[in-house]
Amino acid sequence: MNPNDKSEKRPPEELWAAIEREAENDEIARLLALSPAEMDAELRAAGFDPEKERALGVQQAREAPEIIRAEEEHREENRRARARLAAKRKARGVLDIEALKRLIDLRKRDPGLPAPAAVLYRNRGTDASTREELEAMLDELEDLIDSHAKAKG
Repeated sequence: MNPNDKSEKRPPEELWAAIEREAENDEIARLLALSPAEMDAELRAAGFDPEKERALGVQQAREAPEIIRAEEEHREENRRARARLAAKRKARGVLDIEALKRLIDLRKRDPGLPAPAAVLYRNRGTDASTREELEAMLDELEDLIDSHAKAKG
C-alpha cells in the first residue's frame, strides 16, 4: 500500500493511528514554540508547579545515564538468554510431541525446580498443547532449573 496513493483505502486503525500521530506532533510543535513564561503558564493551568517540574527534569537528567545503563544491561541479559535457549534447542534436537511431553513430565518432578515454579507447573497439562507450546514449556522449565542451580551456587 502506497501512502502517497490516495486511491487506496487505508484501514480505519491505520487512519486513526495516523491522525493521533499528527495530533501529537502538532502539540509537540506548539509546546516547543512557547516562551518560558508561556510554558510556566501552561504548567500552572494544568495544575503543576513549574519550579518543581524543572527540578524534576534536572533530577531525571542526572539519573538518565544509570537508567540507560540498566536498560542496556537488561537487553544484554535477554540476548544471552535467547542465545542460551537457541543452543539448548539445537543440542536437544527436534523431538516429537510425545518425547516433549515425557521430558516436561521429568522436568516438572526435577528436585532442582524451585518450589514456587513446581506448584505453578504441577497442574499445567500438556494434552492440548502444540509442539511450539511444548517446546516453550520445556525451555521455561529447563531455564528455571538451571537458574535456580546457579543461584544456589
